[in-house]
Amino acid sequence: MASPNNLVLELQRIAQLREYIPQDIHIESTFRLHLESFAELTRRYTAPEIDQILKKKQRTLVLCYLIERHAKLLDAVADMAIRVWENANHHADDYANARAKALAEAYEARDNVLKSLLKVINTSQSPDQLWDGVHRYKSLEEYNSLLDDIEKSKSWRSCHRSKIEDHYSSLRRFLPSWYKTIPLAATVLNNTIPKAHAFMKAHDKDSALPTNGCPTDFLEQPWRRLAIRQYARTGEILRVVKKPYELGLYDATVQGLKHGNIAIPQAHRYAPNTMTLCWSGWTLAWNGMTMNMISIKRRFGSIKTER
Repeated sequence: MASPNNLVLELQRIAQLREYIPQDIHIESTFRLHLESFAELTRRYTAPEIDQILKKKQRTLVLCYLIERHAKLLDAVADMAIRVWENANHHADDYANARAKALAEAYEARDNVLKSLLKVINTSQSPDQLWDGVHRYKSLEEYNSLLDDIEKSKSWRSCHRSKIEDHYSSLRRFLPSWYKTIPLAATVLNNTIPKAHAFMKAHDKDSALPTNGCPTDFLEQPWRRLAIRQYARTGEILRVVKKPYELGLYDATVQGLKHGNIAIPQAHRYAPNTMTLCWSGWTLAWNGMTMNMISIKRRFGSIKTER
């Protein structure tokens, strides 16, 4: 289940798993097919069986398994992060729709009152009769209650944003671990989101965010308007409000992951596009050497490969 608490646990698992992976190991030049094959092979062994393997081979198998497991955990955490934000938006949609319905009912009640008052005005023969008719129709408290319902009502966007802000405390349960554990990389020229991610990692404990070096180009409305205080004429930023800034960053990160503009290095499905292209090339290059793992079927003049 995608929830902030479960996301915290998954991030902790990733941090613990990384402690067993040597930092000086570079796997960029290693075929991903090798890693997956060795990881799958390791998964079939029991601990006593692995102990019987030569140390060098044993370390290779275990390392491939850890790297493969690490990549799958990164994918799972990215999926959970997206679902957590989608759930928050779904709750905000329901809340905003309910408020919009209540506002529509308030306006309908107001229109009914106005129609009745216009009839009273039209049928009144004197000011005293008009006064008596207006106050006989509804009491002063009822008029004030109707007016308050309309004045206190917010727009749909405002209600939606306020409900998203209510989720901020729950999002903060995992955001510090998210900044610390999950690496981000841009797949487009604009890399302000990874920079903002690193910025929040460095200033996560600060109650007030510094304005110097704070990336803001990625912020969309309404988060930009709420997060940035600046001079209208010069554009100089005077203050960056942490709560809307983090919500805007998380929103931009989720959208980037969904559309492929943001990637997670060392992951699988959320890896940079170059890794996906390399994976296709590696698969084609190794098909001839792994015929025992691939069955080739010819159908209608086309070739279909199955692992």
